[in-house]
Amino acid sequence: MSRRLGLIAGINTFQDPAFRPLRYAENDARALAQWLVNNQGGKWSPGDVQLIQGQHVTHELFKSLVSQMCTQLAAPGDQVLLYFAGQAFVDERTGDGYLALANTQMQNTQTALHLGTLIRQILPQSRASQLVFVFDCYQTGQLWSMRRTSPFDFTPLLGRTLSGSLQPTKHLLTFSCRGNEFGEERGEQGLGIFAHRMIAGLCGPARDPQSGNITFQQLQSVLAQNLDEQHKITAIGQLQAPFLLSGESTSQAVEPVRATAGSSPAHQPLHTTTGNFGTATATQVAPPPGPPQQLNANAQKEQQSAQLVAQAQQQLQQNNQPYALQLLEQALQVQPTNVEALTLKCQLLGSLGRTREAFTAVDQLIQVDANNALGWSMRAVLLNNSGQYQAALVAIERSLELNPNNPETYGIKTNIMASLASAQSSNGKSPMTPLSKEAATTSPLEDSWGVSLCNSWAHFSPLVGWLSFSFQSFQRLLACLSPVLV
Repeated sequence: MSRRLGLIAGINTFQDPAFRPLRYAENDARALAQWLVNNQGGKWSPGDVQLIQGQHVTHELFKSLVSQMCTQLAAPGDQVLLYFAGQAFVDERTGDGYLALANTQMQNTQTALHLGTLIRQILPQSRASQLVFVFDCYQTGQLWSMRRTSPFDFTPLLGRTLSGSLQPTKHLLTFSCRGNEFGEERGEQGLGIFAHRMIAGLCGPARDPQSGNITFQQLQSVLAQNLDEQHKITAIGQLQAPFLLSGESTSQAVEPVRATAGSSPAHQPLHTTTGNFGTATATQVAPPPGPPQQLNANAQKEQQSAQLVAQAQQQLQQNNQPYALQLLEQALQVQPTNVEALTLKCQLLGSLGRTREAFTAVDQLIQVDANNALGWSMRAVLLNNSGQYQAALVAIERSLELNPNNPETYGIKTNIMASLASAQSSNGKSPMTPLSKEAATTSPLEDSWGVSLCNSWAHFSPLVGWLSFSFQSFQRLLACLSPVLV
């Protein structure tokens, strides 16, 4: 039986100061890995996806893992996906392209991953039926700047001959620019723009409405309409058959990716509540009828507060977070014990990076309902993000006491324990991190390090994106992404 194998890597900081630090690369890698293994996402086997981040992504380890996955693990019929978020450069002496790893020294290319070696030696040895490599890289180096024909041109990295070394119908290399001297690294709600919109597409727009499958080709088509010049994909090579990111194999032909003439990617909004592209309107939800006269004052307050919460949710769908927060504050002024308003407020403050206020909101929630398992889970996330791992472990244990049947809570606990182990160990946690079984049962974007795609994200980033713990809530609030595709 064929498998889908993934190697996902992200590096924010580098030992060589020639490579400027990045903000989102590690977040992006974690977000994609979690989507791949999630039961509401790609449903890849967690044991077949390796996630490595930060200083663990050394030249020695990364090259070994790439070679092992492509030439040893992959069997005929298998699909291989490699995603690398970091830095790439062109050597000024040879003109060859390299990926910069955590311990790479720009003046010593032996410490970098030579793309020529990857394309000419490693890929041809692979028995996999398809290999897709996604390079989301910051462009570095004077020679690159001299050879590029446009601000975000990736062809200098490949040189003049490497693209011809790809095997027809089974190899595809794609490149997206994270930034360079022409454009700084940019992000949206805790993720890099490319990864943010990629995952937004994976969560609905790229899904075939009939089969329910998501192919890389369909994802390319979605991104082609929703990425600006800096982040649009440059593709080298081709795939004859669909590369399935989610779903079962079908015989459906794959349409080639075509850019729409005259369209501006930066002005193609996504209305994710329907799963299709469209223009998000600014129409607010009509307020419900006024309360009957016979309702008492408390009932009137409850209804008024619920109305304000509904309007706040609508504003989140329009990506109007400041107004949504204002409506939630009004709802809590009317009814300070409104659990839904407190929960949404905590999630929203987390997505905005306002951690102290999020702590206050979650403490208010727990005061109102001490047996609220979600409240304790959110508190555990905040504590973990703040480095208070022991307190986070206590909070998540309380959540499990209140609701021992929620698999997502176990996923949070697993990550808290990993954070605790990393803090206690001078060597950190294991550099090669297979995605846990618990991760496969969490909400689609859980543990994605700082994305406010909705309230089910990023349990462990200072830029928390926030928890819904349910795919239904994820779908409901996915429209918080930006009007540009998120």
